[in-house]
Amino acid sequence: NKGTIISAIVLLIVCLLYYGKTGVRRIGLLIPMSVIIMEWKTILLKIISMAESLNIQSYAMETFKIMLGKNADYVYSQRTDLWKYAWEMIKNSPFVGYGVGEFENIYKIYPHNLFLEITVTFGMFGLFLLLIITVNSIKEWYLCENYELKLFQAGCFIIMILRLQFSDTFWAVAFFWIYYGIYFYSRYDMGWGKDRY
Repeated sequence: NKGTIISAIVLLIVCLLYYGKTGVRRIGLLIPMSVIIMEWKTILLKIISMAESLNIQSYAMETFKIMLGKNADYVYSQRTDLWKYAWEMIKNSPFVGYGVGEFENIYKIYPHNLFLEITVTFGMFGLFLLLIITVNSIKEWYLCENYELKLFQAGCFIIMILRLQFSDTFWAVAFFWIYYGIYFYSRYDMGWGKDRY
């Protein structure tokens, strides 16, 4: 899954920068990462080429090759078409949405964007609720004093939010449920919440 690969790369970069305890070490990590970021297309194509030479094939590798080549519009237009269909549905029922599964029922696929999917399914009320919960969860994460929990939750959030902007449906992404589950568990004081104060 392309969204998972992108999320994993970003998570790795964030973790490496975060673990650079000193400014010198962070700068030392930042230099090779800057080179990787500037040459990511070449590096990714070489990794795909190596995988193919080992007879490893996947849908994600094929679409990455298309995205990095001359026919990139083919992959991007699939997403933008789905987003356009989602916007049309939102315009027709902006406040309450269509309910669970209606987009998939009509188009036989999900919208490939968390915020569009929530809005199509639950309307602006659902989107507003998700945004309030997300902002509050970030605030609670910031206040959390349990270092291991904080790192784990940050990892879940990065993986979840990046993956769900371009790929997958939130119903099937475990990190979505883990991240918000941790938030509600600690928020409503069933154990971890006491560690914050």
